[in-house]
Amino acid sequence: MEIDSEQTYTVMVGSMDDLPLVANVIAVLPDEAKKRAIPWFLSVGTEFVQGDEDDLIALDEWQDIVEREIGIVPFIAFGRITWNGHRELIYYIAEPEAPVERLKTLIDSETTRPFGFQCEMDEEWDNITSYYEEKE
Repeated sequence: MEIDSEQTYTVMVGSMDDLPLVANVIAVLPDEAKKRAIPWFLSVGTEFVQGDEDDLIALDEWQDIVEREIGIVPFIAFGRITWNGHRELIYYIAEPEAPVERLKTLIDSETTRPFGFQCEMDEEWDNITSYYEEKE
């Protein structure tokens, strides 16, 4: 159950390690009450398989699958970052147990593209501040 599914996103284009980076992230951070209700940072990443238009379509389908698995708890889709042949999806979730177990099961099932993930408490949403430093 995505919170703020009508959220507005902004595209940021830059570079890291002399490689192009494109970030599509929420334009305005949630208020403090929503941040406190959804304090778990979840990063899910995969590598490009082919790097062509078909792969981009497959990445969108993969993102839908990931969101279906984590959508059993309230979440905010912070954004997605594309860099160096890699796609990272970033979410904040209300609680980690069920989504983490579902992602592990999805990985083990080998029914989708290979991916990894990281989940950690981030009550202050510090993990994404670099995307907003210039805006403040």
